[in-house]
Amino acid sequence: IGAQGMDAVYVYELQAGGQWRLQQRLNGPEGSNDFGRAVAIKGDVMFVTDPWFDGPRDSGRVYAYQRGADGSWTLTQTIASLVPQSHMLLGWSLKLLEDKAYISAIRKNTTGRQGAVYEYTREEGGLWVEGQEILAPLWDGQHDDSQFGNHIAVDGDTMVIGQHLFGYDRAAPEYLSNQGAAQVYRRVPGVGWQHEKMLLPSDAVANIRFGYQVMVKDDLIVVTAYLAKEDNQTNAGTAF
Repeated sequence: IGAQGMDAVYVYELQAGGQWRLQQRLNGPEGSNDFGRAVAIKGDVMFVTDPWFDGPRDSGRVYAYQRGADGSWTLTQTIASLVPQSHMLLGWSLKLLEDKAYISAIRKNTTGRQGAVYEYTREEGGLWVEGQEILAPLWDGQHDDSQFGNHIAVDGDTMVIGQHLFGYDRAAPEYLSNQGAAQVYRRVPGVGWQHEKMLLPSDAVANIRFGYQVMVKDDLIVVTAYLAKEDNQTNAGTAF
């Protein structure tokens, strides 16, 4: 469990009687600013993110831990972008699999702060190596800072990436501020992840934050819009 304000992560272990016992507290390494923003465990590997780490300012870092035979967790690797940028916020969200990890940098600046997701592969010896940079598709009139990568879901060769502040430029007649979107990618052998489709809500309105959380399993995709109005209840939220 991440405790950002305390710059720590608390690890609990399930006991035989069904009670959870605090097993270890992991403190943020020196210089950490938001240690515990996102936490993921797969087997004996744990990732903890710190997107506001200054190196340069707010470029972000991710920390990889390994569980030992005695059950304790030890820091084994500090992950930073190969080309760090100020304010890119690497580690805003993540998805950890057996030998792959997907880490977002929601303000990565390509043509404006559109964001990116990075694929990391665990090599022999346990080292995580940066691979493909997955960028948000660009649309005419799309506004800046749409937070591509605020949530990530992966199942087999399908990836869904939330972009909950997606909208078009205010000069466009169809402008919907913070409507949101979910971007679907397909892994192509020998090529990598390729953009396949943009999902939008069927009853699109402004400020519903569609794409705040995403899920994919087999042929099913679920996307939340946590500020959507339902049955005249303001900000009740909806899942599509």
